[in-house]
Amino acid sequence: MKKIIIASGLCLLLLSLSAASYVSAHVPAGAKEVKETELSPIWIYGQGGKLRKFVIEDNDLRGYRWGMKPLEMSFKLGEKEIKCPDGKLTICEACVYRVMQLAISQLSPDEVPQAGNFEIHLSHPCPGHEAAFRYITEGVAEYHKEIPEGTSLKHLTLENYKYKFVRKDTGDVFETQVLEGVFPKDFFKLREKVKSGQATPEERKEFLKQWEEVRDRFLTADLSELFAFEEEEEQEEVPIWPVTFALIVFVGAIGTTLYSVIRARR
Repeated sequence: MKKIIIASGLCLLLLSLSAASYVSAHVPAGAKEVKETELSPIWIYGQGGKLRKFVIEDNDLRGYRWGMKPLEMSFKLGEKEIKCPDGKLTICEACVYRVMQLAISQLSPDEVPQAGNFEIHLSHPCPGHEAAFRYITEGVAEYHKEIPEGTSLKHLTLENYKYKFVRKDTGDVFETQVLEGVFPKDFFKLREKVKSGQATPEERKEFLKQWEEVRDRFLTADLSELFAFEEEEEQEEVPIWPVTFALIVFVGAIGTTLYSVIRARR
């Protein structure tokens, strides 16, 4: 009887540990890996004004120092130690990468930005979300986390995907948020059930499918399809060579006509 009780206790312990590891995982079991993307790299001056390059490849957000030497960092956020990169590409990392691309295009369109010149406001409670921002800005930006009331690590809504960026030297501000439709209608509800261990096998399968769709959408869609912002209208430039050619033909025609008239009068 004693052996049965001990064995039962060990089984319960293993099950609880398994459930805990599943709940804490940011990448659902069975998710397909992302080897490479067509996204443009993020160039930014990090610590000490040194140029850094960030890309999404080999199933992770990866940074590089001069000479393409990998940039590795770790952050203690709350009680969690987060290592970047860790070999797993999360939705948080994909989202942060794209919104940083957007912020740079709005606040520093004609130059490589200085990481320390950013003030970043985020509303996502996940430590991995903040860690991705800190990694790209190499920990030298100014960070503010403002979590909307009623949301938490377990209970997310679209309100957690709002951002504000301030360029300190100019005071310019850029605010944006993820658009409705980027996340499927029942995504957050499914996520909550999976995280709490209450999802059925069918619901876990559906969540995995939706999770991959959302991650891949952040990796492939245009920024205007992901975030709310006003796009500047491009001014149409008058093509030089067609106009020049037309003028040459016109002047040539006038010259030929005048020559013919003058010759006829002689």
